[in-house]
Amino acid sequence: MTIGIGINPEKANLFTPEERTEMCRDAVSDLPTVVVKTFDGLAVEFVRQCGSKILLRGVRTLTDIDAEFTMSLTNRVLDDEIESVFLMSADRYAHISSSLIKQIARMSRETATQRLQDFVPASVVAPLAKRLHGHQT
Repeated sequence: MTIGIGINPEKANLFTPEERTEMCRDAVSDLPTVVVKTFDGLAVEFVRQCGSKILLRGVRTLTDIDAEFTMSLTNRVLDDEIESVFLMSADRYAHISSSLIKQIARMSRETATQRLQDFVPASVVAPLAKRLHGHQT
């Protein structure tokens, strides 16, 4: 399986694509068959380059489902051989977003490590705290 880290120049990400890729690799390091790659351009092109026909996407809320449905229809026009498959998040993760994680990290300086461990992989906690507060937790 390949995890694609997409580069979207319209988004203001906290971490570079290389940093995001490295943190993701750390998070899945116990899964030897998973490869993490960075890509720019269309997701369907990336899926094709990986030799796959399935684009797996996670959804949390109805807002996600609406946006993903629109994207899925567009992707079908771009490449009708690639099928989009959606996985619903577990209840305990449905409310989590990057904005919420950033807010928790910013507002819980002294306990950022403890608070963030419930929401992100352990390998992300220290880089996130360092980026937002300029120090390691």
